[in-house]
Amino acid sequence: MSGLGWLDYGAVDSSILLQHPLTSNPAAYFATKGGVAVSGSGLQTFDPVKGMCPNGSGGFYLWNLAGLANLDFAGQITYEVEREFLCRQSATDFSFGYVPAVSEYCMSASPTTGGSINLCNKNLAGGGSIGVGVSGGFITAYVDSGGKSDFVRVNIGWNGGRVGGSVWLAIDGVVIGSATRNAATLVSMFANIYIGSDRQIAGNYMAIHHIRNLQISTKPPMLSVTPALRNIGMISDSINNSDDVFNGPSKDVVTSWSMRRELANAGLDVGKVTWSNEGGARLDNSTNGGASFYIYNQLAACLATNPTMMIIRGGTNDSLYGRTLDTTWQAVVASYITACLERPSVRIVMFLGIPSMSGDTVVNTVAVQSNRALGDTKIKAACDAWRAANPTDPRKVIFVDSIYENLGGETPAPGTYIGQVSGLYTDLHLSGYGHHRHGGLVALAIIDALR
Repeated sequence: MSGLGWLDYGAVDSSILLQHPLTSNPAAYFATKGGVAVSGSGLQTFDPVKGMCPNGSGGFYLWNLAGLANLDFAGQITYEVEREFLCRQSATDFSFGYVPAVSEYCMSASPTTGGSINLCNKNLAGGGSIGVGVSGGFITAYVDSGGKSDFVRVNIGWNGGRVGGSVWLAIDGVVIGSATRNAATLVSMFANIYIGSDRQIAGNYMAIHHIRNLQISTKPPMLSVTPALRNIGMISDSINNSDDVFNGPSKDVVTSWSMRRELANAGLDVGKVTWSNEGGARLDNSTNGGASFYIYNQLAACLATNPTMMIIRGGTNDSLYGRTLDTTWQAVVASYITACLERPSVRIVMFLGIPSMSGDTVVNTVAVQSNRALGDTKIKAACDAWRAANPTDPRKVIFVDSIYENLGGETPAPGTYIGQVSGLYTDLHLSGYGHHRHGGLVALAIIDALR
């Protein structure tokens, strides 16, 4: 069992109904598990490392899988697929992926009665979105290539019965989407299983990519939560642009998903991320927009959800408009600390350093760069002052000063900011690749804070 409750491929568990690497012809093995046939014209090929490629017209059709009736109520499927197949193509987000001519399916199933089951297909929309549908619970997701290995693990899990139960889609073990099951009429959901195709529909086979390490189990994922990470609150300006993957769009292009993935790799499971962001928002509302552009306005709603940790990301817009030069700015930051710690559930308050604005060469003047550095200094000073005044308080107030330097300062790695990706240098926001790196830095800071 992995740290996030998914059965690892190759696990020895009585709940496993089928397990094969697909690096060689599985027909003989599948025959021991139920009826089996070659799909389509049978032109699939096998690679000893990459697994099976249906080549646009081949795959396998398996029926009467032993124990299949139990899958109606709970279970999980895992397999690996080539990164390019799963990831979307997006120049803006520096993601490189495959956009098929027609929808292509990694797996699908058809019940004895009532509809069909989509066990991940690649679509044309959105630069190559993916979709999963299990008994009326459908998830659309967008996966970016940043930080992914050559093969990416797909986990699909479900429990709770045909109506009212849950469906989860996870990438590399981290949930990026969920839905509610609502299909009372489905019987024997996995009576017919199609590997590499959509129920043998011509043209819906995987065309040029490989699938490997397939495993089907009747055990639902046992999703756990690290208590200190039960609910992470995040408020920010538009730079952070994070999302709660359980309640917002299912995509891994944002900071919160990359943060979750790195925490999961360290064995730390996040319950949820409660987030809010607003374009143009400032830490200090005393000028240039006033109260309508005030990050503090996001705080009350976020704190009302009783987060265990608050992450505050701001200062870019303050730097653009010179607010870091105001001698009261440190006190403004201190007011956020006070408000957060008035909520009993909050044990950690974390401020993220201000990244470079080098994605927009028009606004990134020498004066703005100086303001940014001063802003970091004042945020740090406010955090240091709280710790000095409360030396025995078990709660933590932290400033993450590594953001600017580790994103490359004024000479960031190619593709970190949208302005770099476009080549126009008129957009200071993080690209998908930038969010991947940013989320990793936030995760490292959280791991440090929990020690």
